[in-house]
Order: sequence, then C-alpha cells, then structure tokens
Amino acid sequence: MECGIGSSIGKLRAPPVSDKTGMTNYGDPNYWDSRYTEANAPFDWYLSYEHLRPIFAKYARPDSRILHIGCGNSRVCDAMYDDGYHRVTNIDISDVVIHQMRQQHNNAHDGMTFERMDVRKLDFPSESFQFIFDKGTVDAILCGTDSYENLAQMNKELSRVLAPGGVFVSVSYGLPENRLQHFENTEFNWTVVHEELRREEQGDAYHVYVMTKRGPNVPHVEDDE
Repeated sequence: MECGIGSSIGKLRAPPVSDKTGMTNYGDPNYWDSRYTEANAPFDWYLSYEHLRPIFAKYARPDSRILHIGCGNSRVCDAMYDDGYHRVTNIDISDVVIHQMRQQHNNAHDGMTFERMDVRKLDFPSESFQFIFDKGTVDAILCGTDSYENLAQMNKELSRVLAPGGVFVSVSYGLPENRLQHFENTEFNWTVVHEELRREEQGDAYHVYVMTKRGPNVPHVEDDE
C-alpha cells in the first residue's frame, strides 16, 4: 500500500469513506470532515514537534514566512509558534477542522492564521513562503483517487508559492523507492534530499523529504503594512 497512512491511523477513528476498492479514501475531504466532527481533540500524526524541532532549526528561520499544509488539529501549530515561528499560515481541506482551530485560537497568536484551502489550488501569490511543512499530507493524497495526478498538482503549486532558496519539507511513512518519483521532477525546479528520522522510544522509521527551490535566496522582509 503506497500511501502508508493506514499503518499510522492512531486511536482516532471516523466513519470510513471508501472508494470502489473498499479501502478508506484518506484523500476524500468528506473523510476528514467526518473524522474531525466525531473527535476534535488535538492529535498528531507520526511525530510530535519535539521530534521535529531539529528539522525546523535546520531549514527555517524565526522570521520565515511558513506554510503548514494539512494542519488538521495538530499541536505542531502551537508548538512552532511557542518556539519562535510566528509568521505561519496553516491550511487544511476540511472546513470542520479549520473552524475548530479558529475557534480554539481566537486570534491568540499574532501572525498565525488558519485557512480552508485545497493544496492543489493555492490562493497565494507566487514565491510567498520561505518554508513549507507537511506531515502526512502526501501520504493521505496517495491514499485517494487520482492520487498521482493530485500529488503532481500539489507539488506544482507548492513549487510556485515557494520562494527561490526556500525549502519544502515533507514527513512521510513512504520509502524513497515510492516517494522520490513524485518529487524528482524538473518542472518543480527544486533539488531533493532524503533523510530518515526515528523516535528513540519506538523503532518506527519516518522519511523526511527536503526540497530546496533553485535560485538565489529571497531576503526575509517585513510584511506589508
């Protein structure tokens, strides 16, 4: 199973949304709306921010404009803010979870926003972000219908909104032989590096794919007034 997300479904469950094969379609927005309606407690797929902090420290700066895709109700949103990353746009395809996150935060974090958005059709100008972070979105898309086409469109959009010199990090269960083919496309104009990350208390291996947009680094400037 290429998507990999099924092996980390965790203790939360929702009424399944299945495709014609009978498998749960994690690429279907209806699945996620159902899941978040049933269980709205914070939940982190794969890894907590404590495990991810070295990745942020290596590839992002506190003044980076950050796009967090497929944010769900992850604690990563708050943790990265508390760690000094304040210019963060969190997006998810689920109306339900974005409404929940807006209610929970209620503008408590200045500079952090939550937007309902389809990652295949981003409503941002080109070269808007210096750092893009994903944890499980790639895997979820690959569990859906038309998965290859949808993932290619996502990567094309992420490349468009990523500034030259910027970095897109994707944390996945997928092995390099299953994932690199989706990232290594000259059309995206980025280099690709694979790293492996393990939790000390578990033997699970997570794969970190680091895409760096070609071109000179864009200076970090203040937001327009």
